[in-house]
This record gives sequence, C-alpha cells and structure tokens, in this order.
Amino acid sequence: MGLVGLFLGFAHLKKAERHHREMKHLEFTRLHAELLRDTGKDTELYETLVPGLDADDAARVLHANRCVTLWSSMVRLRFLPADSVAQILEDFMVVESNRKFWALARAHRAATARDAHDTEFDALANAAYDAAVQEANQTPVPAP
Repeated sequence: MGLVGLFLGFAHLKKAERHHREMKHLEFTRLHAELLRDTGKDTELYETLVPGLDADDAARVLHANRCVTLWSSMVRLRFLPADSVAQILEDFMVVESNRKFWALARAHRAATARDAHDTEFDALANAAYDAAVQEANQTPVPAP
C-alpha cells in the first residue's frame, strides 16, 4: 500500500504543479491583453509598442497581437486543438495588417520563446506568414 500511496501523492503533486503553471500563464496572458487594450485606448501610447505606424495601423497591429496571444494560450492550455491552429493562422495571415504584426513581432517572439510550445507555435505562424506573403505577391492587383 505504501508504494501506491507514494505514486498517488506524486501524481497529485504533478497535477498541482501543472495547474499552478497554467494559472500563472493565464494571469500573464490576461495582463498582456489588458496592456494592449489600455495602449489601444490612447494613440499617444501606440509609439511605445508600435513606433512609426499611424493610429489605424497601430490599432490593427495591437488587435492582431491580442489574437495571436490568445490562440497560443488556448493551444498551450488545451482549449484549442493544436492541429487546428495551422488553419487559423493561415486564415489570419491573409489580412495585410495581421501580416504586418507578424513581420514586426516574429523576431521578438523567436528571441523570447520559452519552450517547445512557443517554438512550434511560432513555426506555424511563420509558415502561414510566408505562404500568405508569397500568395499576396503573386496575386494580380485588379485594374482600377
């Protein structure tokens, strides 16, 4: 009985540790979303996060940042199946302002990736971005 109790105690500790890590991640995601929301309310603050963009582009880029952060968190916490995120990112990258966000953010995200999840998510986003850029460059512009 002692070995079973030890095993159950270890399993409980492992589950509690994962729960604690997930809760910390959710809190940081919430703080990040609040920061972007608050920055989005004050056009003078845009320069702190997205220097050089006009107010409309900056607002779109900040929104794109919130979307990517949310999807990454949803996959990490198993609320969004990992195999569906590739299609979501492909659809997301069709929009020019979303590609602009990723062009601005991808180097920072690569440099700050903290684990395999971040690296894999960023690789999917990079693939979707590269495909969308290639498609956008090959799509003829309609005549006026």
